[in-house]
Amino acid sequence: MQYDTIYKQDGSAYTILVVEDIEINQLMAVHLFESMGCIVFLAENGIKAVSMVKENDFDVVFMDLEMPKMNGYDATKAIRKYEKEQDHKTPLPIIALTAKVFRTDRERCLQVGMNDCVTKPVKRPEVVQVINKWCGRYAEMKNQW
Repeated sequence: MQYDTIYKQDGSAYTILVVEDIEINQLMAVHLFESMGCIVFLAENGIKAVSMVKENDFDVVFMDLEMPKMNGYDATKAIRKYEKEQDHKTPLPIIALTAKVFRTDRERCLQVGMNDCVTKPVKRPEVVQVINKWCGRYAEMKNQW
């Protein structure tokens, strides 16, 4: 069985925040990212995600859109507001995790400050592509047997 792992240019693992309220989706995302060598943290709603972003240094956030307490759109706006208040020079890449594939949904994600969208179910090639695109093109696939 072949596993693909990704590493940053310096050889360290990506630190990823997955924001998802549905347990099976959490398990699938954690399994995918950990099997790729990433360090994964979970937030079950937008309120927790905003708090975690303020307290941790993540390389990228994968954000569900529809969640209780605070949805992904509002969480992204709150994170972008915090970054502006803190004068962050480089915004944290926030990638929408969505089953919605309509152009209007993608446009709404971009309007609130998300960088990109990945459709569920998430697949390895899409994840590597989006990490390369928004994290400085550092992800490298390394095949392990």
